[in-house]
Amino acid sequence: MTNKAFAIACPLVALLSAGTVAAQAVGPRVNEWGTINKYLGDAPAQVQSFSTLVAIDAGNKSDLAVLGDGSVWVWGNTEIAPASMTAIHVPGLRSVIHRPVDGNHDFAVIEQPGTDASCPTSSSVYTWGLNRLGDLGIGVSVQQTFSTPQDVTALDCQNVVAMAAGAQHMVALTGSGQVYVWGGGVRDTLGDGSIESSDVPVLNAAATALTGGTSSGVEVTAGSSIGGILVNGQAYVWGNNKQGECGCGSTMGGVDTPSAVEQGGLLFSFIDQGGDIGNNGHTLALTATGAVYAWGTGTNGQLGQGNTTNSSVPVLVPGLPVITDVRAGGVHSMALDAGGNVWAWGGNADGQVGNGTLTDVLTPVDVESGIGMISAGDVHSLSA
Repeated sequence: MTNKAFAIACPLVALLSAGTVAAQAVGPRVNEWGTINKYLGDAPAQVQSFSTLVAIDAGNKSDLAVLGDGSVWVWGNTEIAPASMTAIHVPGLRSVIHRPVDGNHDFAVIEQPGTDASCPTSSSVYTWGLNRLGDLGIGVSVQQTFSTPQDVTALDCQNVVAMAAGAQHMVALTGSGQVYVWGGGVRDTLGDGSIESSDVPVLNAAATALTGGTSSGVEVTAGSSIGGILVNGQAYVWGNNKQGECGCGSTMGGVDTPSAVEQGGLLFSFIDQGGDIGNNGHTLALTATGAVYAWGTGTNGQLGQGNTTNSSVPVLVPGLPVITDVRAGGVHSMALDAGGNVWAWGGNADGQVGNGTLTDVLTPVDVESGIGMISAGDVHSLSA
């Protein structure tokens, strides 16, 4: 969805490994369901075919794919060309090796190595799309659309290794454990305890202090109006908290710096945040043993508890086998099990759960098999 996180355990290496295996195991098809720039249907159906698919990411009204040659392809509302379900090659990018970021009409990729001659081994970050509140990070605060990738120069030579995006903000993690944030517009979204928005990346000192100076065992994530970081199994969340999105046992209006999630001794191996543009959100977390926990907004059943209740602390999602990946959408959730089966639950008015209905689903249902990668958009789902 508007947020999108990365691979299990080690965001960069694990994604490359998992993506390569998935491309070999399940072939080049990309399936989709729900609504992207038009209604797709209420069950998985093939929409794209690529020969060397490495990574996918579903956003608000568009999708991205990274191929084995490092090229990036987009479809839907791409901000490059008129909305279309035909995949378009994004110009000017090379050597993209990271799961891409598709937010709410804004996009980001990481190239490795980058293009700055002064730091030839470092990565470069490029963004494009609709810049509203500085969410492209290129020093432009007025609303403007950039149809070609722009170098986020403030991150040159910082060696960014992971990124995530919400509705109007982005989060980046460097190899040395620094956490940068930009965009914003909603109180507490950037989680640095001071500013509400920035049109260039700014250091989130509180999140950076948690990493211990390394990206090892660290992951960043972002939802519609929330952000988060996972450090050696402990999750920290900031942003809007009216529905308990922080997972810290509270429903106070906002959390302006990273707050520890009440995990009760649990350690998480991966987290992913979602939420729609209504400034609510939920988080999914995965344990090393394949159990799934959820917290935050539950009004559409996205917490998988068989009800529509919010939760300010993590709750176990029952009825699932051993899970290897989870993705949080706008108001729905997805999980991929060890056998390649896709499970989904939550809001389903657009058919995004994929079970052949348009009725909200309060507990996980098995909707597809033979899959290696999943991603949850705002009101649609993606698999390959």
